[in-house]
Amino acid sequence: MAVSILCVIGGIASAGDQPTGADTQTVSASGAENEHETADKAAADKAAAEKAAADKAAAEKAAADKAAAEKAAADKAAADQAAAKKAAAEKAAKEKAAEEKAAEEKAAKAAANRRVAMPDLVGLKLNIAASAWQNRGLTNVTVCRTPGGDVPLWFSNWRVIGQSVPAGKKIKVGTEVCLDAMKDSDM
Repeated sequence: MAVSILCVIGGIASAGDQPTGADTQTVSASGAENEHETADKAAADKAAAEKAAADKAAAEKAAADKAAAEKAAADKAAADQAAAKKAAAEKAAKEKAAEEKAAEEKAAKAAANRRVAMPDLVGLKLNIAASAWQNRGLTNVTVCRTPGGDVPLWFSNWRVIGQSVPAGKKIKVGTEVCLDAMKDSDM
């Protein structure tokens, strides 16, 4: 499509006047100029489309980054909550263990301070005497002396011939009691 441009030189043309060759010069635009304008428009459209695509990609990346940050924050909050629960459970377990230990120590102290009457063990076989002192809760009874320094291996073959604490005396359960013993065969 050719475009005609009319230039009037040296006068004003009125409607209906036809310019003459001396007064006017007609310039015809070539098709190349039209193609150049079309190419410029296409380049501008392409640049606008690329900018829109880049803006869209940036918005999607920003949304993905925001979602990732929110997920990380939620995961950290869940981990912190789990750690707090674990710490609370450990603290409760330590407190319970401390309470149980204190109760055991109190019971052991009360048991150690408990007083019982010393049984009469003289004349009993050592195995029967052992049952008697254990039934009373005595915890520190040993055979300290034997004739000849023998060590009683079979308690059923030995008899108690003396005790360091008299029968009937009230003593703490942890008091040391020494027994004298002799083999039945040596009696």
